[in-house]
Amino acid sequence: MAESAFLSQPKEAPSLQCERRCLLTSLPNEILREICRHLKAGDLARLCVQDTQLYELAGERDLWQPFCVAKWQQCDTPGSLLMSPAIYNDNWRALYSARMSMPPGLPICVDKLHALQLSAAATQSGTIVQRLFTESMQALFSIGLAVNQDKTLKASRDYKLCLASLIWWLRTHPEVIIAYVRQTNAALQEYDMWSSGFVNWAQIPSRRSAIAFLQAAACSAQPWEHASLLQRLEIDVGHLDYSIRSVEEESENLGVRIPAGVPAAHWWFWLSGRVTSTRSC
Repeated sequence: MAESAFLSQPKEAPSLQCERRCLLTSLPNEILREICRHLKAGDLARLCVQDTQLYELAGERDLWQPFCVAKWQQCDTPGSLLMSPAIYNDNWRALYSARMSMPPGLPICVDKLHALQLSAAATQSGTIVQRLFTESMQALFSIGLAVNQDKTLKASRDYKLCLASLIWWLRTHPEVIIAYVRQTNAALQEYDMWSSGFVNWAQIPSRRSAIAFLQAAACSAQPWEHASLLQRLEIDVGHLDYSIRSVEEESENLGVRIPAGVPAAHWWFWLSGRVTSTRSC
């Protein structure tokens, strides 16, 4: 039964509701658990609010874990969803409830960010670490857009897990972060006079925004600890911004689509009015 249909039904008389609850709670717990295993997540959630006994039974870990794994486990990212239950004290029902109120892609990006951190911690290859950080910045870009649209997400446990992953990168791989900024600058300046001009421009605005989100995260979490890195970042980001403005002066076509959630301060998405926006007026 669809949840909207359930909510639109008239409420039953209290005596009838009580009678039905009594019929359920009179069953042995083993049978109730078996019934719960065949329910969908929405039906299981509604069962939780019927009775204290049902609340406890319907909240057991082995009932909610499959729903969470099916919805957020990423087959292409080993280690995803490993840490998230811990930030909810291994309460899979709480995890499911909290994440269902978030933008659909946000939990996946948070899990991916943390899984990439775990992979980076397990390798000694600088090349692999750099690649993993690049993927992490792609996830951070999506997270930053979601949080910019809904500032209340900053209070969520998932966002705190995101910050923990970013702080790990800041502490353990500052050179990788600097290299990412410089690689972005180098990619920006690749020019093909016979085809599309600045061939990598399409990816530059999102990379620049991810850098801005990383800087903001560093400033919000013990900035004194990362003061040296932030100063170095500011210098290299200044060089990158200079290159972006130079490209604006030289290019006739810098059109990129602006995803929802881009902060107005991220000026690189709105260069010279030659940007195609998906936003409605």
